[in-house]
Amino acid sequence: MILTKRGGRHYRVCDPDWKDCLDTSFSRREGARWNAPDSFGVLHLCASIDVAAANARKHYQGEIHSLFDLEPQFQPVLMQVNVRLSDFVDCVTNDGLRDVGLPLGYPTGVTWIRTRDVGRRAYALPSAHGIACRSAVLPEREELAVFDRALEIVRAGKRHPFASWYPPLRAGGLRRAALE
Repeated sequence: MILTKRGGRHYRVCDPDWKDCLDTSFSRREGARWNAPDSFGVLHLCASIDVAAANARKHYQGEIHSLFDLEPQFQPVLMQVNVRLSDFVDCVTNDGLRDVGLPLGYPTGVTWIRTRDVGRRAYALPSAHGIACRSAVLPEREELAVFDRALEIVRAGKRHPFASWYPPLRAGGLRRAALE
């Protein structure tokens, strides 16, 4: 598997009542894109605020018309997360996708059966701290899946209330001032 370096500021969308936004126990128990249920945990991070906003919208899709329909105490918060520069399996570039056996159009049309197989093989690679991947909600952007065994490379930062980070676009630019 091709490894790529990733690190720096990332974002985690959290329910406001979560005590520990870096907890991977739910992911370990239920599974997700890169891990089967009851296998290993994955911490899913967004490489940008717009990816975080798109993931928040997807989470509530079909339940509400807009995230603004939620009562303020139930609106998602955004946690800034700092990731130490580390090695991740490359599921971003065409070479990386070919190497792991995913189509170049990934994530379009790719099932969790296929991505979980990639995750299982990546987890078996001791030098991999997780998977750098194209975002499932904004494929031109990135996400980072950090393995539970590598959480020491992650440091929680400040939590930002919904009103300070969403929507991510304002007057043509990202609302970064509140997040600096």
